[in-house]
Amino acid sequence: MDPTFSWIVGAETDPLEVALVEIDAAIALVRSGAARTVRLCGLRAAERAAVTGAARAQTAGVEFLFRRETGGSITLVIGPDLRQRESQARPRRES
Repeated sequence: MDPTFSWIVGAETDPLEVALVEIDAAIALVRSGAARTVRLCGLRAAERAAVTGAARAQTAGVEFLFRRETGGSITLVIGPDLRQRESQARPRRES
């Protein structure tokens, strides 16, 4: 099986669907450890996808931030992995 990920966005593709695919990919990058955080900018349906994206991130144990930047643009920040943060904060027991 070819591990190459390719998804070509056509003009007819629903912007909400595109935003959710991008959010899912960002969550996967953070969960796998390939990225600590991922910033998604310029998504046409970022605001509409934010609630679903936040729910998916919470289920995955990943932080999700919605930022309205100056000028009205929206940035979604996915990460860091909250499960890693919790495991690092736990005190270690000595034998």
